[in-house]
Formats: sequence, C-alpha cells, structure tokens
Amino acid sequence: MPINNNFPTKSEPCDLIVAAVLAAQRSIQYDKMKKTAQGHKYTFMPLFLMIHLTRDVLRAHGIAIFQSTMSVDGQDYGTTELIHSSGQWLKSYCPMSVGTNPRNVMQDIGAAFTYTRRYTLQSALNIAP
Repeated sequence: MPINNNFPTKSEPCDLIVAAVLAAQRSIQYDKMKKTAQGHKYTFMPLFLMIHLTRDVLRAHGIAIFQSTMSVDGQDYGTTELIHSSGQWLKSYCPMSVGTNPRNVMQDIGAAFTYTRRYTLQSALNIAP
C-alpha cells in the first residue's frame, strides 16, 4: 500500500512541533555524528550515536521520539514519531524489507528495523551524515 492519506504525517495544527524541531536542529552537534565504516570509504552514523547526540537536545525543546513498526496489506513499515509536549506530532514511515533467510529471520527483522529507525530519524531531523 503506498503512503497516502491513510498514513497521517502530522497533527493539525503542527506549528509548535515544527518550531521546536527547527530550534532543536540549530542545537544539534552534527560534526560529531560522522563515523567512517571500517574498511570502507563512506561515512555513516550508528543509531546509538544519533540517539545519544540528539536525545538531550530534543528533550530540551519538549520533543520525545517514539519508534515502532506497523504492517498494512502485508507490507511492514518502520515509523518515527516526534511528539511535542503540546501534544502536536510529526510522523514518518519507511517500508521495511526483511530478508528471506529462514535461519536468521529475527536477525533480519532486527536489522531492517534498525536501518529504518536510523533513516526515519535522520529524515525527521534533517541529518545527513
């Protein structure tokens, strides 16, 4: 199922959460987020580091993060919701692709959810390592 009106992405109104996210983005220390993948030429940001470097900043601006999964018509999605102390929220969805290795199904699900959590949080906070 494609993302559409059945997948709400924001509360109405959303002015307070948007202002809080913009203020938080000005305080995030992006320069500390890049890590070089061992043996590779690219950089990435581990999920634990992104959470560590953003949690206190978001909290100071009244923003909590809630990440979960959902399934619609056989398609799994990872979700990230930024929830403001006012009750306003922003939510993003990312389709999850789980491998088909029957011996490591739980590992495949965990890896897919971890990638989805990282990518949706990066997108929600406009972080590009």
